[in-house]
Amino acid sequence: MRIRRCSRGGWCLPLLLGSVAVGCHSSTSHSVLEAPVPPAWFQDVTEKVGLHFIHDAGPVGDYFMPHIMGSGAALFDFNNDDRLDIYLLHNGGPKGARNRLYQQMPDGTFRDVSEGSGLDLAGYHMGVAVGDVNNDG
Repeated sequence: MRIRRCSRGGWCLPLLLGSVAVGCHSSTSHSVLEAPVPPAWFQDVTEKVGLHFIHDAGPVGDYFMPHIMGSGAALFDFNNDDRLDIYLLHNGGPKGARNRLYQQMPDGTFRDVSEGSGLDLAGYHMGVAVGDVNNDG
């Protein structure tokens, strides 16, 4: 089987003209600038409710496996007041920031109760699981 070269016309000219014709049609899509902006699904209220937490992933520069992995978060009622409290983990290593435990107050804000809880640990934390071991609520 032999394919002719484009230097003598042959099959190249119809292909070229067809490609130009397809590419030269008017656009019917709307501009991104014309599209209405939908309302935001979420609003950042972390500062307003007292969740002062910036994740510490460890030293900047060379990223090793623990630095590129996510850490963890748990929602649970640690004091049996029927409000979910939040435990947030850092992944900055032994010299990094300590994990934070936030107690939800009756008005919906959170108070940092990490110190003295036994959960204010520094290290490579990559996940958390909670459960009621002795079934006391």
